[in-house]
Amino acid sequence: MAFTIILYKTTAENNRLNKTLTDAISLSGTLREECNITAPDILIETSTNIAMYNYCYIETFGRYYFIKNITSVRNGLWRISLKCDVLMTYNAQIKTLECIVDRSSSNYNALIHDPEYMMQANTRIRTKTFGYTFQPSRDAYVLTVASTYYNAT
Repeated sequence: MAFTIILYKTTAENNRLNKTLTDAISLSGTLREECNITAPDILIETSTNIAMYNYCYIETFGRYYFIKNITSVRNGLWRISLKCDVLMTYNAQIKTLECIVDRSSSNYNALIHDPEYMMQANTRIRTKTFGYTFQPSRDAYVLTVASTYYNAT
């Protein structure tokens, strides 16, 4: 199976969704043996010193990978051990998700408990009198509602 692998350098944190990729080089090759798609070990034959690269993209698999290890097998032959970067691979799908964010540096939701955010609980009691009195001979029901209102300070 023929494939193209693009090697990159990146200084972005592993948990960053969009990574800045630099110094791209594109290499073509053929898979000659079985290969794990999420964590492949691939032999690359090139005269270019690839020891400084730490990230790659394999078009055939449609995935981005962290380069976990690079081993020089012999002159011009390298073995790279990869691990799939699911955040960069699926970033378009992740960005379209509707979700509740537990912590945000810019927005705060008072309905989500956050021990790092100072809150002030205010008690507000409203009493409503009934238009008639209860009589012991008749069935009567009383509805009580309790809710919490938070005022962010």
